[in-house]
Amino acid sequence: MRLEHQNHLAQLIDQTKARIIFLFHDNPIDLLRQKKLSVQIFKQFKQNQIRLPSLKEHAEDLDEYLRKFIAQYNVKYGKQIVGVQEEALKWLYSRTWKNNLQELSSVMEQAVQFANHEYIRKEDFNDILKNTDDHTQLGCSVIDLNKPLAEIEKDIIWKVLQEEEMNQTRAAKRLGINRSTLWRKLK
Repeated sequence: MRLEHQNHLAQLIDQTKARIIFLFHDNPIDLLRQKKLSVQIFKQFKQNQIRLPSLKEHAEDLDEYLRKFIAQYNVKYGKQIVGVQEEALKWLYSRTWKNNLQELSSVMEQAVQFANHEYIRKEDFNDILKNTDDHTQLGCSVIDLNKPLAEIEKDIIWKVLQEEEMNQTRAAKRLGINRSTLWRKLK
């Protein structure tokens, strides 16, 4: 939000009795220094700040989140994944998780989808990693255009299917193909 809009918002907040919650992806003090945050807005919330630590700062909670996401996506995709192999688990612990739980959830959803074994293995993350490492912005992934056309098409189809919650009819409509064509491409 531009500074003049922030200043206008600050005036409106002063006139209301509502409680307002501000959520910042970056540190508000850094935003203030960079003149990307209104001084008036900062003054309004500086006394009542709640800092939510990053997932990296609470790595001990990762196992619990992994179990939750595996169970959730097992149900969604009709899978029976039991857990994560040790090598893959080490990799998960070593990640920065810039987008915290959103990124972890997205990675685990794709891992459960693509896994063909009881346990998610490091290899199951390889294709996911190409699209998520340093490219994930709140669940959005970048398609690798250096792949062959068939693989790019597959990535696009899977991305649209995920966005449409695996509803093939809606995905086919978005892709501009009929459902039987989508079904053939999925095979």
